[in-house]
Amino acid sequence: MSIRFYWDGEKIDTVICPHDYYMGFDKIVHGGVQTALMDEAMGWAITMEIGTFVLTRKLSVEFLCPMITNKEYRLIARATKHTKRISYAEGRIIDKSTDKVVAEAEGTFFRMKDEQARQVNDYLIYQPGDVGCLLKRTSEKCG
Repeated sequence: MSIRFYWDGEKIDTVICPHDYYMGFDKIVHGGVQTALMDEAMGWAITMEIGTFVLTRKLSVEFLCPMITNKEYRLIARATKHTKRISYAEGRIIDKSTDKVVAEAEGTFFRMKDEQARQVNDYLIYQPGDVGCLLKRTSEKCG
């Protein structure tokens, strides 16, 4: 989704400004896009806590008011619980100008098997200043 996620040690917290091409109808961001944003942020929140990648098992989303294109929003997600194979998270999209929550989500995630997680890690493109590699890359050194 070409979004840079920021981790503060407890949660993902980043600012997004969805363009018109995410519009479902009349300047309103499509609900599927909102769902994907929260899904991705929740997955990264869990990944940052447990140190490996996860796959979405189940999502529950509630849309509280329209999310308008070309406007700034905060995308926040945090892990809420971990078991041996399953992790849970919650996410929110908040209007930056009013602090009004426009959408909320809860998700359940499976932990990836080690080999699958290594393949994902090798696929990702890390930028300078990113948190860095979570796993040792098979194709190159992290850094």
